[in-house]
Amino acid sequence: MAQLDLRVIKTRELIEHAFLECLKEMSFQNMTVKDVTQKARVNRSTFYKHYQDKYDLKDCVVDRVLEEFTQGLDVTFIEKKFLGDEEYYVLLRKSLERIYENKDLYQLLWNCYLPQRDVFQEMIEGGCKRLEQEIRRNRDILDNRKEIAGLYSHLFVGTMMISVRWWFSDGKDMDVDTFTRIMLLHMDEGIIQTLRGHFAY
Repeated sequence: MAQLDLRVIKTRELIEHAFLECLKEMSFQNMTVKDVTQKARVNRSTFYKHYQDKYDLKDCVVDRVLEEFTQGLDVTFIEKKFLGDEEYYVLLRKSLERIYENKDLYQLLWNCYLPQRDVFQEMIEGGCKRLEQEIRRNRDILDNRKEIAGLYSHLFVGTMMISVRWWFSDGKDMDVDTFTRIMLLHMDEGIIQTLRGHFAY
């Protein structure tokens, strides 16, 4: 059974990798199941054992990427009393490094048209949901703040993701250490103080 499960996992990984490779070469609209199977070097019957059609494959790929992204976010930072804490820097950097490692994948999915899916927005919403749950569980956060936990989670995750998108497209020369420290200062001091101040990062 375990060997069979491993074969299934490997086959699905092969097909999903082929799907992403096809996305680099053609639009989703023009992509066919044949394109994917040829790229994966599997036959059509193997494809249809795992996916209903290319739309089902698309959703499986996107759902997996979203799951890995949200699980990779470290939301324990809200337990830290001082954002300047070096431990918090390490936590934030670790999350940003994980995002950066998937830069090519994320940019591919952000920039191509996938029917009924907006991967960038779904990543924001997935991250917000996870952070909101953490805020509501935290005993040190006041109840009136928890009532608007959704706002706080969108302020953090939305700002982070928009900043990451800029970093990937326009801030290519900025290393992860610099980006992390700017994000940390922004969260600790606020955008106006960060912009006008003379903070070393």
